[in-house]
Amino acid sequence: MGKLENKIAVITGSGRGIGRATAELFVKEGCIVIAVSRTEKELKELEEKTKNKEGKIFPFKADITMKEDVDKIFDFVENEFKKLDILINNAGVAPSGSIFDMDSEKFLYCLKLNIWSAFLCTQRAVRIMAKQNKGKIINVGSVCSHWTGTGNAGAYAASKYGLKGFTEAVMREMQNRNLNISVGMVCPGLVDTTLTNPEREIKGNWLQPETIAQALIFAVTNPEDVNVYDMIIFPNWQKVW
Repeated sequence: MGKLENKIAVITGSGRGIGRATAELFVKEGCIVIAVSRTEKELKELEEKTKNKEGKIFPFKADITMKEDVDKIFDFVENEFKKLDILINNAGVAPSGSIFDMDSEKFLYCLKLNIWSAFLCTQRAVRIMAKQNKGKIINVGSVCSHWTGTGNAGAYAASKYGLKGFTEAVMREMQNRNLNISVGMVCPGLVDTTLTNPEREIKGNWLQPETIAQALIFAVTNPEDVNVYDMIIFPNWQKVW
């Protein structure tokens, strides 16, 4: 029996990178994964790759910055499965640029995808999880949730700092309401994905998406009354502060 046998999970940004590696690992461990992405082709590839595993992928094409799309995802979860065990808020973008010439629309979209979509998904998730009084919500942050790095990624740092504040606020509210819902973060350093390495150059000393997937499965397989709140993961050579 896998570590996630009969668990229901929603993973955003499942088409590539950390999200895809996490969806693949969760399915291998017996999880039913609602894999969310804007790119249908990538979702079909993921579904095909995992079709003989212990769990199952339910591909779901959606733009999670749109409330109506988020509602469709969680309406499907409620109608089809009547429960939700895990939410991984992973989808994100990482624009860089000086404060002097950063495109304002790119800055705004970064905040919408990295924070607003996490709010929309988390709001629907806690409403389901509160009924069953259990669940795990993990937000994929960044070392930039704690330190601003080189200082040329103000939009990204603002979004990931904001995600950390949001995570803490929701975690505290679950405690104040005496709800057995764990809310935490996994904060990676440099990970070799198409987001951080679009030219696909060899980055042998960067973290691999599968490493972060292992951290996420650790976070969600702890006992129901245990909250893994903030894991920071980076390669030994990376100076994150």
